[in-house]
Amino acid sequence: MTIEEKALNYLEKDTLAHIDMIEVIKRGFADIHYAGDDGVAMAEKKGGVQYLSVTHPKAGERLLSFFNERVPVMVHQDFLADRAVEKLKLAGYNKCREFTYLKKEKTYTEVEGIEICKLSMEWLDKVSEIYHLIDNPEYIRLLLEEGVMHGAFIEGELAGFIGMHTEGCMGLLEVLPEYRRRGIGEILERYMIDWNLERGFVPFCQVFTDNEASLRLQEKLGLTPSDKYLWWVY
Repeated sequence: MTIEEKALNYLEKDTLAHIDMIEVIKRGFADIHYAGDDGVAMAEKKGGVQYLSVTHPKAGERLLSFFNERVPVMVHQDFLADRAVEKLKLAGYNKCREFTYLKKEKTYTEVEGIEICKLSMEWLDKVSEIYHLIDNPEYIRLLLEEGVMHGAFIEGELAGFIGMHTEGCMGLLEVLPEYRRRGIGEILERYMIDWNLERGFVPFCQVFTDNEASLRLQEKLGLTPSDKYLWWVY
């Protein structure tokens, strides 16, 4: 059994809770440090995000030693969050809920007056300026280079955008203030769901638990939530 198979054997015992780690492995850009019956420790090769899921605190303490300091880590158990901050010299964490689109049916239909297209590198400064959750223009540059950022345009003006993180998670959804309350966020996410399906990917996203609007949007679009939480430690 390969280390990838060992990792999937553990993670697929609760697919909805681990879809982020599963998709990194299946898309071929996982660097797996450890996989066993007591957990999985791994990193995503392109963006460097680290991942950890374990069965008990003692395993968590041991597997945290595989990770680099001051590099974000996604942990799947609450008892890991504070310990990851301390041991990896990180600043804090956000509690998230993971959503997965389990259907095969496409969900996007074109809307008159709204054009969605791939964003080119010329949008680097604009996207970096607008999207405040990531203060890293080089990361935005990488996503633009990979062709995973898409914008919604109304009469030639950028109204909003969405993308896919290096680990495969849908995100970076932003609608400019003057275009809000017009359903553009929903349109963009529907487009991104189909974009993933067309490439054989499982569409999934992670939402901060205090983002009520986004939580409602995922339910409206038919994504299935995990009954467990995860913690984005940064």
